[in-house]
Formats: sequence, C-alpha cells, structure tokens
Amino acid sequence: MKKTIITILLVLVAMTGQGQIHYRIEGNIGTPDFTGWLYIQDQTEKRPKTVDSLWVQAGEIQGRELKARKPLIALLHSRDISIQFHPLFIEQGTIRMVEAPMPQRRKAFQGTPLNDEWRQLCHRADSLAQQFDEGRITKAEACRRLDNISEPLVRRHRDDLLGAYVVSTMAELGTDRLVQYVKMLSSRMQSNHIVYETVTPLLTARRTAVGKPFLDFAVEYDGQTTRLSDYVGKGKYVLLDFWASWCAPCREEIPNLIAAYNKYKDKGLEVVGVAAWDEPARTLRAIEEEKILYPQILNSQNIATDLYGIIGIPHIILFAPDGTILARGLRGEEIQKKLAEIFEGQ
Repeated sequence: MKKTIITILLVLVAMTGQGQIHYRIEGNIGTPDFTGWLYIQDQTEKRPKTVDSLWVQAGEIQGRELKARKPLIALLHSRDISIQFHPLFIEQGTIRMVEAPMPQRRKAFQGTPLNDEWRQLCHRADSLAQQFDEGRITKAEACRRLDNISEPLVRRHRDDLLGAYVVSTMAELGTDRLVQYVKMLSSRMQSNHIVYETVTPLLTARRTAVGKPFLDFAVEYDGQTTRLSDYVGKGKYVLLDFWASWCAPCREEIPNLIAAYNKYKDKGLEVVGVAAWDEPARTLRAIEEEKILYPQILNSQNIATDLYGIIGIPHIILFAPDGTILARGLRGEEIQKKLAEIFEGQ
C-alpha cells in the first residue's frame, strides 16, 4: 500500500512538471543607461498581471532560467512604463532580444519559433509600409500584399497565440475581412481575450459607422441623468468629443474644439464632451483648467465608448442635425476642414 501511494505521488509530480514552460531571456535592450528591473506582464487574460521579472545592468539583461505554467503573450516593461517591449511570446527555449532602437521594440525578440515568425512578419510588413511611404505602391496594394502574407501564417497557427495575435492586428484590412480572419482560428483562440477585445469594438463600431443614425445612451451623475439625445438629433450639428483628463492627446485637442465652438456656435454647431474612463472630480478640474465652455456628459466611464466601439481616445464624432453620423475620428485640422465644408457655404 505504501509503495502504491509513493508511486502515485511520483506520477503526480511528473504530470505537474510536464505543463511547465522553461525559458530564458537574454540580450541587450538598446538602452545602455538603464539599470533596474524589467517586469514580465501576462496579457493573455482580461486582467494583465506580472508573472516574473528580469534584472538589467547597463542595458544588458542578466539572463536566468524562468518558468511559466502555459504559453503567454507578454509585455516586458520598466516600473514606470518608459521602457516597454511587446509582444513577447513566452515559450520553451532561449529568447534573445535584438539590439534594436526603441522605435523597433515590437520586433525585438527572436530565438524561439513564435517570436521568430512574428519578427519575420514585422520585417515584411515594414517593407510594405516603406514602399507605400515612398509612393511605390498604393495603400490598397500594401493591404493586399499584407493580407497574402498574413493569411497562411494565421492558418498555420490557428490554434496558438501567434495566430490570435496576428488576427488582432488585422483591423486595417477592414471589419469584414477581420471577421473572416477570426473564423480561421480554432474556437479556443476565437474566444481568447486578445481576439475578443480587438474584434468586438470594431463590430460594434460598424453599427455606428458614418451614415448610421446615432445610438442614444444615458449617464447618471450627481443625481441627474444626461442622455446623448439631449443634444443630438435636435436640429444642430454636434461635435461629440470622447476624452479624459489624464489623456494628453485629448487635452491637446481641446483648443481645436473651443475654436470650432466659438466660430460656428451661432451658425448651428454644438460641441459636447463625453468624459470617459475618468473620475468626475478630475474631469471637472480639467474643464476649469482648459476653460471649456461647451457642455459635458460626466462620468460616462465605459457606457458610451462600448456603445460606439471606441478603444482609444480622443475620438471625435460629427452628427448631422437629424442625428445621422457624418464623420468619425476627426482630429486637428480635419475638424476645421469638415466644418468649413458645412458652414462656409451658408
């Protein structure tokens, strides 16, 4: 009996060890003045979490044996996020960081199968981008070639994290094509957080695309309920600005919106801010600091952004007097140009 128990315990230990991934990260991060910890953050789950760390001495990673319970897509970053490398595919073997300048951090790993294939895809995609920038190919041709490169890779990796991650980067090919890419993945990868969080907002955004009627939402704050329909569909053109106090690009866009408001408010333009993913107290402080006079919908958190498929801010939408969506993603000079088309002829 005693021998049987020992045998079972040994089998269980062996089974536990089989699931572990043994890996090592080596190389130079390309920042010789950095000495400190870099943290390995698992990004395959809805809530990212730190799973391990590496010591870096004068830019050189002090490699050591590491373990993971399963394959991961990770972000390697410093405590203040000023240094970050992504994606890092955690898999069996020695992963080496290429001595690349900081702008190339997304293709900075090699030495294991998934990292190598991702790096090769990045090289080919960058070559297409350079050809487009130099005017040698059109954007449509660049997308067509990228599609031809990416589809075979996704089909080969339909049941692993490389396939899922590549699909999450295919939004530029259009929502319809992106949906086809998702269908290439196994059901396990289709439900993966990386794919779901990328695709769902785009599918949602299709319901609120240019030419579609506005979708109403309601937000409660300080005992009052504010609806988008309080402003949109009331006979005025409306610029709707999704923003947050902590978002520097959002704050940079505010002077453009104030200028548009002052120029066209007497001709039938309304500007409305939607404070997203922010604490109301901070929003109110930012409104005072930026001297914003146009109305705000406070404390929307995820309500409005989820409805309109917005994954990044600032995001500015222009509505027609009847509530039809005329433009999305307006920024900077585009705002003035679009409004001039509408109002200067009046």
